[in-house]
Amino acid sequence: MKTIIFLWLVVFLTPTLLLSQQIKLTNKTVSDKNCRTLYIGVDNEFEVHGETFKAILPKEGVILTQNKIIVRPTILGKFTIVFLTNDGDIPISFDVIKLPNPIAVIAGQFNNELINKSQLNQSQVTIKSSNNNDLFFDNYKVASFIATLNGTNYQIIGNSFSSELSTAITNSKTDDLITISDIKGFNDEISKSININVKFSFKIK
Repeated sequence: MKTIIFLWLVVFLTPTLLLSQQIKLTNKTVSDKNCRTLYIGVDNEFEVHGETFKAILPKEGVILTQNKIIVRPTILGKFTIVFLTNDGDIPISFDVIKLPNPIAVIAGQFNNELINKSQLNQSQVTIKSSNNNDLFFDNYKVASFIATLNGTNYQIIGNSFSSELSTAITNSKTDDLITISDIKGFNDEISKSININVKFSFKIK
């Protein structure tokens, strides 16, 4: 009896597995091209590949233009899109989560942490996710930001401090605050930019 059930399951599952291979999705929002995670608050872009692909079932929050799909979920949980192919319908489910909070990092130091002058002058500004398990920001390189020290704003292009800012840091006093804001990041791999309108402060020691 067990053998009969096992064989029946194999026969039943094999067409499903073959059917799911008729299309391929490429994630264009994050660097993990196979990622099936959707974020609330951003356009989640995918490319659909497959000779038998025809269309998708209409669904709120999903826009299909030729082979490009933009998904804008509004509710956390599971999100399923049904892809129509010449060989049948293929439902694919995604996990919908909140976009993680960004964190500015300087020489391994985080917001509101003490940092030495020497570390400030020789380091670069990077961004990461507040959730260490989420890699959304990991491949965004800082393209520009504003640093504020003792009432003076420094517009920085790139991710390293300018010579003017470095001089101001050298002349700063213990417990002075340097604030990093208006960060613009760019992900070369997926050709996407992101603006982070959050202020991050570091206390100089």
